[in-house]
Amino acid sequence: MKIFIFLVSQKEIVPQVGSLIAELYSWKSLTMGQPILRLHTTATKAALLTLSPGRHVLKLTNTCPFACNVQILSDTNDFMLADEDQLLNKIATVPEDADFILRAEELFLALDDSIQNFHLIGQQENKLIDLFSLYCEHAPKTLDLTIQTCLNTFNQALYSTLRTILAASGSGISVDTQFAWRCFTNDLSTPDILAAYDAKRPIVRSLSRHSARTAGSSSAIIGTPSTSKKGIGAREKNNDDRSSLKQQFSSTNSSSTSDIQEEPLSDLLSHVFSVNELESIINIQKSIRGFLQRRIALARTSGTEKNLFIQQILQSSMSLLKADQNKSTLLLF
Repeated sequence: MKIFIFLVSQKEIVPQVGSLIAELYSWKSLTMGQPILRLHTTATKAALLTLSPGRHVLKLTNTCPFACNVQILSDTNDFMLADEDQLLNKIATVPEDADFILRAEELFLALDDSIQNFHLIGQQENKLIDLFSLYCEHAPKTLDLTIQTCLNTFNQALYSTLRTILAASGSGISVDTQFAWRCFTNDLSTPDILAAYDAKRPIVRSLSRHSARTAGSSSAIIGTPSTSKKGIGAREKNNDDRSSLKQQFSSTNSSSTSDIQEEPLSDLLSHVFSVNELESIINIQKSIRGFLQRRIALARTSGTEKNLFIQQILQSSMSLLKADQNKSTLLLF
């Protein structure tokens, strides 16, 4: 944008300098930035001001002895010179910058295109790469973002958009929907990407595994029939053994029910795991991660039945995003 500014000051016998100062203005900050233009003259003076593409708000301040004539010429499509109230009303009516909306619409169309080609061999990977490249090319060069950082940022923006739009539509987010979008992004690290699982799981109050094992073994001992013929003394001894076993079972059952009482959360957080516990946790994590990776690999294999099922879920979610496309595009970008 180019602005031509002419400042005319009346000549007097004793020349007094008139000035014009242009500053970048923002209603979000009370502090003013450095002036981008200064004019001082006792006659007529012009200046050329070149601004970067986009929307700019400039505050012009002029001083002169008696009167001045300021002429502003602009080669932009939409230019307005007014006081603060009129200018603020005009800016408030514009929802977003036109360039921002254009880039957001391009990204939304690329997302839709990648979903439509999710089942095609040779097209799935190419469309996903195009989508990711389109998102990352708008990142500021000064940030020097890595590919992984940009990918994580895109995934989080996509998840946030889906959570907002799907929750507003009232359709809810199922486990299948969450898994479908996990297959789309091939994300194995982010837990519960769409918050489909309830954070507070129900507490099942039952006997512990120790009590179940003890009860089973005790019942097996008690229920074992005696095939040998014994006398009265042997019967009395057998009755004594049974009574002692019943007492042992009742004491074991009472001790196992005491294990049902849950430990405080602070104790669980401060618990120091042993080496065996850490190895067990790592092995469980490896097994779960391998199972999830195999499921995602099968769902991303083009043309398979699982792949077509995942694509149908993605298309149904995409139809909800298209129902409120303006909001979806701005949230995604």
